[in-house]
Amino acid sequence: MLKGITDTPLMRADGSVRTGAGYDPVSGWCLVGDLTGEDMAVPVAPTAAEVATAVGLLDEAFGEFPFRDGSSRANFLGLLLTPLLRPAIDGPTPLALISKPQQGVGATLLAECVGIVAERRPQIIAYRSSNAELEKRLLPLLQRGRRTIVFDNVEDSIQGSCLALVLTSDEPSFRPLGTSTVVDVPNLATWIATGINLSVRGDLRGAVTPSTLMPAWQPLAGPGVHDS
Repeated sequence: MLKGITDTPLMRADGSVRTGAGYDPVSGWCLVGDLTGEDMAVPVAPTAAEVATAVGLLDEAFGEFPFRDGSSRANFLGLLLTPLLRPAIDGPTPLALISKPQQGVGATLLAECVGIVAERRPQIIAYRSSNAELEKRLLPLLQRGRRTIVFDNVEDSIQGSCLALVLTSDEPSFRPLGTSTVVDVPNLATWIATGINLSVRGDLRGAVTPSTLMPAWQPLAGPGVHDS
């Protein structure tokens, strides 16, 4: 059974990586595009030097973002890898929070970077606390197999049974608008929320991984300055 489609190297549950195009019966995913000619060799037992080189690449890309502490940085790096590891993960993944004290410190940019890794660009939508509204927005995205879904600049407390469903089920059930039919859709997405001083209510507090940006500077403001 086909579970999903990707155009990035395919990570299996046993740790092996497929770079050749086509359906992979081990994972149930299909890799679009042949990556065997690329420099995609992954060592089975990487040396300390190889690990240091890989970490250095991540530091070069994200080292200047003002993460509040080491755990915030570690949670973000785990988020960055989640879409790539998704075919190897049996079950849903938590909601990654990228919180900030003010606008203009790069939370949206970080979320976009995760989407670029997974599928060139993420699906960015507005968060709605209404379960009916959220279900209406999420069903078509999951049906299209979107791999990175971002609730950007969330202003309300994050809560609700609809979001709890997609964060705890690998095949949530939805009722399409205007029908009495219930459909089951695969949940292959990596979930992200950005916003100022994000808060989570209810059982969802156990289904999130937080990263906090805490700049020691004040962002620029004025015409032409991108807010993220």
